[in-house]
Amino acid sequence: MKKVTVLSFAVVTVAIATMAVFYSCGKQDTGNPSKLETPALSDQDVKINNLIKSFRAKMDYLRVNPEYKSGEVVEVDSAIWYLEATINYSHTFPNDYYGQMKIDTTYLPLVLNSDGMADLEEVAQRYDEMKEQVRDFYYASGFEEKGLISVDLVLEPLKSDEVTLKVITVTGEKTNSTPPPGFVVDGPFVEGDDWWYGEFHGKCDTPSILDDAANQLMLAMNNYIPEPNGNYYFTNQFQVTRKGGDENIRRSGDPEPPDNIYDYYLFSASEAVGTVDDDVLCLEYTEMNYYFLYLKYLLFTILPVELQLPPGYCIELVYNMFGFYESINQQNIHYYHKGTFQYGLKVYYKNGDSPVGL
Repeated sequence: MKKVTVLSFAVVTVAIATMAVFYSCGKQDTGNPSKLETPALSDQDVKINNLIKSFRAKMDYLRVNPEYKSGEVVEVDSAIWYLEATINYSHTFPNDYYGQMKIDTTYLPLVLNSDGMADLEEVAQRYDEMKEQVRDFYYASGFEEKGLISVDLVLEPLKSDEVTLKVITVTGEKTNSTPPPGFVVDGPFVEGDDWWYGEFHGKCDTPSILDDAANQLMLAMNNYIPEPNGNYYFTNQFQVTRKGGDENIRRSGDPEPPDNIYDYYLFSASEAVGTVDDDVLCLEYTEMNYYFLYLKYLLFTILPVELQLPPGYCIELVYNMFGFYESINQQNIHYYHKGTFQYGLKVYYKNGDSPVGL
């Protein structure tokens, strides 16, 4: 089970759920990427930052005074929120540019008392354990220049006296570069960027098992989403998956019936529709740019409306994207892109505050 609506749990809801401040999740002029800038903070930003700082202060006190028993208890949903929000606030850099990503998963037990609540001391101890595991993943990523992009916590099925939290860590390889000219308007792909649709078969004229169109689109979008001069972090992350050929991503205004030409916002080509040959499965650079623009429209326009995202929720990253094929009724082959996209509550730091490395 995963929280999806903004702070839908008891303690934190009381503090901020009544606030309704809409952010623009569209791209802004990045300006000087070396200068972090923060827009005027909303009441929601201020409240969330203060909640995290208060929680960190309590954890710091407990580390110095391990014998102290506060008597404070936290509901499970609130404990998860504090754990996730605090580590993202403290150590993630979602506004940087990254190339490849490495995703690691671990599990964190959270012991409950007889009332089904978590003692504050238990939550603080688990935070330290989670941070240590995230740090291990981070340094084992194999990337020379790296950054922690995201830490996402998912509640596993409940037990009477203990819950298990799935901790998903995303580490990125920093590119230290900016998108090339024309990236926003025309797309990032240039002549020669002709990629096989999927299966890691490389460029159309240079077969390999290292890369493909789906992966290239993921990398390009993950270098479009960040605002390198934006001073922000994400919490309350959740993921949504979409697949080329699904009716909920059929391109509006496209002629009926489908004809294997830009039918969906994600690549889809089916033998049930028409002939699928190498010309269809090779995405030339102009087609790559079209699918980049369609992916952008899907992430920034279609899905936020469809999911009825609460105020402040934005796309954080393309978690994964692959090119597959499968048989339809044991007769026709369907080739498609399938992506998982991570959204979250985008929160701005107070001026002067920022994350620190692990």
